[in-house]
Amino acid sequence: MIVQHSPAVGVELSSVHCALSVVYSTSGPSGPSSEASSAPPPTNDPLTQAYDLSSRAGADHFLVSFQRSPLAWQVVDQLLSNPVPPAVDPSAAGAAAASWAPSPSSGPHARAFFAAMTLHSKIRDDMYQLPAASLPSLRASLLQHAGRYASAGGAEARPTVTRLLLATSALAVQMQWDGLVEDALSGDPGRPGGGLEPLGKLELFKLAPEEANSPRLYLQNEQDRFVFNQNLSQAAPQVLDFILHSATSSPSDQALQEQCLSCLQMWIRYIPIPSSVWVSHPIIFEHVFTRALPSPALFEAATDVLVEILRSYESEHRANAALVQKMIPAVMSLDPAFRAALAAEDEDSVRAYCRIFTEMAESYMSLLMDAQDLGQVELVRLVLRCAAVPEQDAACITMNFWYRFVDSLETLEPYEFRQMKIDYFQPQ
Repeated sequence: MIVQHSPAVGVELSSVHCALSVVYSTSGPSGPSSEASSAPPPTNDPLTQAYDLSSRAGADHFLVSFQRSPLAWQVVDQLLSNPVPPAVDPSAAGAAAASWAPSPSSGPHARAFFAAMTLHSKIRDDMYQLPAASLPSLRASLLQHAGRYASAGGAEARPTVTRLLLATSALAVQMQWDGLVEDALSGDPGRPGGGLEPLGKLELFKLAPEEANSPRLYLQNEQDRFVFNQNLSQAAPQVLDFILHSATSSPSDQALQEQCLSCLQMWIRYIPIPSSVWVSHPIIFEHVFTRALPSPALFEAATDVLVEILRSYESEHRANAALVQKMIPAVMSLDPAFRAALAAEDEDSVRAYCRIFTEMAESYMSLLMDAQDLGQVELVRLVLRCAAVPEQDAACITMNFWYRFVDSLETLEPYEFRQMKIDYFQPQ
């Protein structure tokens, strides 16, 4: 069935409110609830009579069709501005409509999230519906909504803020917003993103690389993705400074600390930052190793960061040599903490340390195979201890390393060198 939509924003907004009330009702997909059966028809406009909003299936069908329509851009913007369902006028809607009221599950936060999700989807797929001249105003609207919902506070608003910033990130790639970092860090409310709170800026910085590299973001010119990543790479020192400043200035703010580490992980994963930046910047060696990793509350997030940087900068690339030389002693210094976790039977900590040690061994495989004695056997013994831990999930982390380790040994030439390395790693 083809759904016909009203060309009037107000009429369509009313229909969306009605459909959302049915979808968010507590009846589930099996059939309409009492709320759904008493939901008022949104309008008498003849264009809206081709669908049935008294059932979950009809409401779902309408909303999916609505999300693809060009008018949805304006409707969801209004929905974000005021997600509260309108009151029903009994004189205009009739007795059945007068008895209708939204359920708690269909409240403003759920409706705002639907609007943000719709904008994100349309920016990914339907940008052809908008003229290029309208993109700056769309960006301003997204950031304004994100700031307003973030200021409202509360856990219920965070999913909407995240989705709005995802939409902003997708738009940033589409419109080649090359000044994203500079604008956001300016602190000037008149510049895009300048008025966001620190947590919002961190989330924008976290989501921008992730969204830019998402395969679900379709671009007419793939070169735009490459250029956007390069622009972010050039701004990396400023972002790292901001992350470190945010983390050190608010040590008791748990949410902020976690967002800092999560943001850092995404920049390591997606942005081509030269290894020399990590060598010279204190964020890894003076913050992650010395402050975040020893903190029980941040231990898992810090582990993710270290695993990410080990995985992203392998020893076989000569450009990474300085970083590798700095990472090896820092990671090996974690051995006493690993032993303490084993003694305390702290399975979560043991698993985390096994991840770090095994990732370093895999990423630095070329060093393990090097002819020069660099103390490689100590790292292999450390991974062997990980393989021997009682907790099976932790021990299994090492399996891929052993496969690659044996495979690398078997490919060494000449035979004499191969045998020398095998003898070197033999248990003494």
